[in-house]
Amino acid sequence: MRVVLLNQFYRPAEAPTAALAADLCEALVAAGHEVSVVCSSRAYNDGSQRFPTRETLDGVDVFRTWTVGTPRHRRWMRVFDYLSYLLGAAWRLLRISRPDVVIAMTTPPLLARVAFPIARWRGATTLFWVMDVYPDLAFRLGMIEERSLAGRLLRRVARRALEMSHSVIALGDDMKTELERQGANNVSVVENWCDPAKVQYQADGENALRSEWGWGTRCVFGYSGNIGLAHEFGTILDAAEALQDDDRIHFAFI
Repeated sequence: MRVVLLNQFYRPAEAPTAALAADLCEALVAAGHEVSVVCSSRAYNDGSQRFPTRETLDGVDVFRTWTVGTPRHRRWMRVFDYLSYLLGAAWRLLRISRPDVVIAMTTPPLLARVAFPIARWRGATTLFWVMDVYPDLAFRLGMIEERSLAGRLLRRVARRALEMSHSVIALGDDMKTELERQGANNVSVVENWCDPAKVQYQADGENALRSEWGWGTRCVFGYSGNIGLAHEFGTILDAAEALQDDDRIHFAFI
């Protein structure tokens, strides 16, 4: 079976979705499938860093499209980065060997709506792997007014993407319920994963990172990942403030 996955970032880019996409694609290759990825040529954290436009990584054919590469902290400028990737991804999907299955993730938000008409025209089954529920996220954050013209248009576009999906993957039961409410069919829950072989206990004195960062034997509450507009850190910051005089405890945000 020939599978094409679309996401703006793929390994070695450090985006969380890039790691998950690579895990899936490499597992599909190991199972005997032919897998291609269409992603951006730019890095996740540093838009000036570029990757090869074409290479094979662990059996996965990676096609990287040109993108503008605007700074990620400039929220509205990021739209131009999204649009350039969408155009490049659509062009590549039209030219790539005819796929049996097309998987679209949600970076950028309108990716499925652009990719699925092409995929269905080419006779492929479409699978929507939803990481964020758009445009609801923008509505809740106050970035777009839901009842505005833009809000109503985005709602219609998002609903159409769900309707064009043969199958939809949600990250949890609440997301599944919301997607079904919006018109999604054949929704399955597949929680995000990690490779347990890469997460192993190390006894005190054996962990090089603890030594390098001077944590010693303190109890460390750690968070590693995105700190974005949708995250709520008030509770954990209140706890850190309440425990700041306890030398046995350390909070680390990475």
